[in-house]
Amino acid sequence: MVASQRPDGDGMPAIVVLHVGIDSTLLTSRSEVLRRAGFIIVPTASVAEAMRIFLSGDFDMVIVCHSTSAAERRALVNLVHSHSSSVPVVLVTMFPEQDFIVDAVVDNEPKELARELARVLDQYGPPHKIA
Repeated sequence: MVASQRPDGDGMPAIVVLHVGIDSTLLTSRSEVLRRAGFIIVPTASVAEAMRIFLSGDFDMVIVCHSTSAAERRALVNLVHSHSSSVPVVLVTMFPEQDFIVDAVVDNEPKELARELARVLDQYGPPHKIA
Protein backbone atom coordinates (compact mmCIF):
# COMPACT_ATOMS: atom_id res chain seq x y z
CA MET A 1 0.00 0.00 0.00
CA VAL A 2 1.43 3.36 -0.93
CA ALA A 3 1.76 6.07 1.69
CA SER A 4 -0.99 8.18 0.18
CA GLN A 5 -3.40 5.23 0.52
CA ARG A 6 -2.63 4.47 4.19
CA PRO A 7 -5.60 5.87 6.07
CA ASP A 8 -5.37 7.03 9.63
CA GLY A 9 -8.33 6.92 12.02
CA ASP A 10 -10.51 9.26 9.98
CA GLY A 11 -9.66 7.78 6.58
CA MET A 12 -7.26 10.53 5.50
CA PRO A 13 -3.83 9.37 4.36
CA ALA A 14 -1.02 9.77 6.84
CA ILE A 15 2.19 11.52 5.79
CA VAL A 16 5.27 9.32 6.04
CA VAL A 17 8.52 11.29 6.07
CA LEU A 18 12.12 10.12 5.84
CA HIS A 19 14.03 12.64 7.93
CA VAL A 20 17.80 12.91 7.42
CA GLY A 21 20.18 14.81 9.66
CA ILE A 22 23.75 14.53 10.89
CA ASP A 23 23.27 16.68 13.98
CA SER A 24 21.56 14.35 16.47
CA THR A 25 20.11 17.19 18.55
CA LEU A 26 18.45 18.81 15.52
CA LEU A 27 17.29 15.44 14.20
CA THR A 28 15.67 14.51 17.50
CA SER A 29 14.05 17.86 18.19
CA ARG A 30 12.76 18.40 14.65
CA SER A 31 11.44 14.83 14.48
CA GLU A 32 9.49 15.43 17.69
CA VAL A 33 8.03 18.70 16.36
CA LEU A 34 6.92 16.91 13.19
CA ARG A 35 5.43 13.96 15.12
CA ARG A 36 3.39 16.37 17.23
CA ALA A 37 2.18 17.97 14.00
CA GLY A 38 0.85 14.61 12.80
CA PHE A 39 3.63 13.31 10.55
CA ILE A 40 4.95 9.75 10.74
CA ILE A 41 8.72 10.24 10.98
CA VAL A 42 11.48 7.80 10.11
CA PRO A 43 14.69 9.49 11.35
CA THR A 44 18.11 8.64 9.93
CA ALA A 45 21.50 9.87 11.08
CA SER A 46 23.31 9.65 7.75
CA VAL A 47 22.62 10.10 4.07
CA ALA A 48 23.93 6.59 3.32
CA GLU A 49 21.44 5.13 5.80
CA ALA A 50 18.67 7.30 4.33
CA MET A 51 19.38 5.98 0.85
CA ARG A 52 19.10 2.36 2.02
CA ILE A 53 15.89 3.06 3.92
CA PHE A 54 14.34 5.02 1.05
CA LEU A 55 14.89 2.17 -1.40
CA SER A 56 13.17 -0.31 0.90
CA GLY A 57 10.41 2.00 2.16
CA ASP A 58 7.40 3.99 1.10
CA PHE A 59 7.66 7.73 1.74
CA ASP A 60 5.64 10.81 0.89
CA MET A 61 8.50 13.22 1.51
CA VAL A 62 12.19 13.32 2.34
CA ILE A 63 13.36 16.06 4.70
CA VAL A 64 17.06 16.86 4.80
CA CYS A 65 18.70 18.94 7.51
CA HIS A 66 21.19 21.64 6.62
CA SER A 67 23.72 19.62 8.66
CA THR A 68 24.24 17.37 5.61
CA SER A 69 26.74 18.38 2.96
CA ALA A 70 25.72 19.68 -0.47
CA ALA A 71 27.33 16.63 -2.11
CA GLU A 72 25.33 14.28 0.13
CA ARG A 73 22.10 16.16 -0.61
CA ARG A 74 22.77 16.01 -4.34
CA ALA A 75 23.30 12.24 -4.18
CA LEU A 76 20.14 11.76 -2.13
CA VAL A 77 18.03 13.96 -4.44
CA ASN A 78 19.29 12.05 -7.47
CA LEU A 79 18.42 8.72 -5.85
CA VAL A 80 14.95 9.84 -4.73
CA HIS A 81 14.08 11.37 -8.09
CA SER A 82 15.34 8.35 -10.02
CA HIS A 83 12.91 6.16 -8.05
CA SER A 84 9.98 8.52 -7.58
CA SER A 85 9.52 11.90 -9.20
CA SER A 86 6.49 12.53 -6.96
CA VAL A 87 8.43 12.47 -3.67
CA PRO A 88 9.74 15.94 -2.84
CA VAL A 89 13.08 16.41 -1.14
CA VAL A 90 12.92 19.36 1.24
CA LEU A 91 15.84 21.13 2.90
CA VAL A 92 15.16 22.58 6.35
CA THR A 93 17.51 25.45 7.07
CA MET A 94 17.86 28.90 8.56
CA PHE A 95 19.65 29.92 5.35
CA PRO A 96 17.15 29.70 2.46
CA GLU A 97 19.74 30.59 -0.14
CA GLN A 98 21.80 27.57 0.91
CA ASP A 99 20.64 25.05 -1.68
CA PHE A 100 18.96 24.88 -5.05
CA ILE A 101 19.47 21.13 -5.51
CA VAL A 102 16.40 20.17 -3.51
CA ASP A 103 12.73 20.58 -4.49
CA ALA A 104 11.96 23.05 -1.73
CA VAL A 105 13.67 24.96 1.05
CA VAL A 106 11.76 25.66 4.25
CA ASP A 107 12.59 27.63 7.34
CA ASN A 108 13.82 25.92 10.48
CA GLU A 109 11.28 27.74 12.70
CA PRO A 110 9.28 25.00 14.51
CA LYS A 111 6.04 27.01 14.50
CA GLU A 112 6.16 27.34 10.71
CA LEU A 113 7.65 23.96 9.77
CA ALA A 114 4.45 21.88 9.54
CA ARG A 115 2.64 24.63 7.59
CA GLU A 116 5.53 24.96 5.15
CA LEU A 117 5.71 21.19 4.62
CA ALA A 118 1.95 21.06 4.00
CA ARG A 119 2.43 23.74 1.33
CA VAL A 120 5.10 21.60 -0.35
CA LEU A 121 2.88 18.51 -0.23
CA ASP A 122 0.06 20.46 -1.86
CA GLN A 123 2.31 20.90 -4.88
CA TYR A 124 3.19 17.19 -5.11
CA GLY A 125 0.14 15.09 -4.59
CA PRO A 126 -3.27 14.25 -3.23
CA PRO A 127 -4.59 15.65 0.04
CA HIS A 128 -2.97 14.29 3.16
CA LYS A 129 -3.89 14.62 6.79
CA ILE A 130 -1.58 16.69 8.91
CA ALA A 131 -2.81 17.46 12.40
